[in-house]
Amino acid sequence: MLDQVRVTGIIQRCIRYSIHPGPMINFARSLITRQLIISSKCSKRHAGHSKWSNIKHDKAIIDAKRALNFHKLRRLMFVAIAEANNNADPSTNSRLAQIIETAKKAAMPAATINNVLKTATAAKTLTTHGRVDLRGPSGAVILVEYACDNAIQFKMSINTLLRKFGWSTTDPGVAHLFDYKGVITTEIQGDLGLATDHAIQVDAEDVQEVEHNDIKEYKFYCEPNVLFNVKQRLLDMNYKVKSAEALYIPRTLVNLSDSELSIAIGLCEKLEANEDVVRLHDNIA
Repeated sequence: MLDQVRVTGIIQRCIRYSIHPGPMINFARSLITRQLIISSKCSKRHAGHSKWSNIKHDKAIIDAKRALNFHKLRRLMFVAIAEANNNADPSTNSRLAQIIETAKKAAMPAATINNVLKTATAAKTLTTHGRVDLRGPSGAVILVEYACDNAIQFKMSINTLLRKFGWSTTDPGVAHLFDYKGVITTEIQGDLGLATDHAIQVDAEDVQEVEHNDIKEYKFYCEPNVLFNVKQRLLDMNYKVKSAEALYIPRTLVNLSDSELSIAIGLCEKLEANEDVVRLHDNIA
């Protein structure tokens, strides 16, 4: 619209002073064309900046999640060291060794890990590890593992969150709905019969072949207190271990309606964003 006004003004001035408008109009059009080209380039430049802003925003989200995960892993290392009478030696503290391995897989820098080992034994504030059990509709249960410096304050914050989602805390008795087991996930090696023989040799209780994202895997089950040893023996048998962790495995799963499931997902997202929450377990199908 601004360009049309400029051309009209040029024509009116040419008529007023008896000047043929043709050359002036062509000159004006050339100026306008150059301006449009410049504007187009600027627009592209701004569009590129917008894309870069989006990239930086996405990276910031990833970095924030990474930092949160590192914080939780540091908490778990502190707990593992404290509960082993301030033993910060992963060669004799198997639980600490397992957490360190998880931290390495999460790309935690070696310097950060070493710093945790150095400072944990001198920490004045004791990091406590515990569990809060939540009950929702239709028999749904979420077990919340936490590691924090102030358990009372943490539980108060959880209660505030639960009121918003219509869930509530429940007695620890709901844990009987789960089996607490060490679970070592490995790549397939040989057939299931051979894997069963190996499970017996490494003191695992069971092994199952499962499929995850169209990839078949073995899951070896054992008591949590021998998890590290069973995993090491499987490594000695040349199994490629994908993960090894102690998990609450639900004995039965419950189905929720779409609205109930949506609320449960929202609650879990809020819980996972809490820096004191280290792991969630549930019985939701």
